[in-house]
Amino acid sequence: MQTTNLVNEKNVILHLKAKNQRDAVVEIVKILVRNGYVKDESEFVRDVLDREKFTTTGIGNGIAIPHGKSKGVIQSTVIFARSDYGIDWNSLDDKPVYNIFLMAINSNDEADVHLHQLARLSEKMMDDNFVKAFEAGNNVPDLVKILNGEKDKA
Repeated sequence: MQTTNLVNEKNVILHLKAKNQRDAVVEIVKILVRNGYVKDESEFVRDVLDREKFTTTGIGNGIAIPHGKSKGVIQSTVIFARSDYGIDWNSLDDKPVYNIFLMAINSNDEADVHLHQLARLSEKMMDDNFVKAFEAGNNVPDLVKILNGEKDKA
């Protein structure tokens, strides 16, 4: 399986305005629509929020990885959003979420592609050095490099 970049610059939001989970998903999905990854905003928002009803995607340490597989998605992608406020996401550690990685998966994509991206992201989030570098990132180009594993490569 070919490894691709996790995110691109147009799919990074540094100052999410939303202050609750639903509004955060809606705000993020609007960007995906604008960027041409999602064709049906309502359907994809519903699919992501329906997925949240099964179990939280707030994994702790201020991070959530919501995701949805949907006919409303044109092209699978990951978008990153950072909240300045902290959002109640029913996280496993009961702490607010500041960093959101929303995975938009086209319903025709094979499951292993989606699971591979989710595993890659989860693995990165367990690396303390990665998390420190990621949390210190304060501009889009640096965050993209960090998230894609390009930062500090010689």
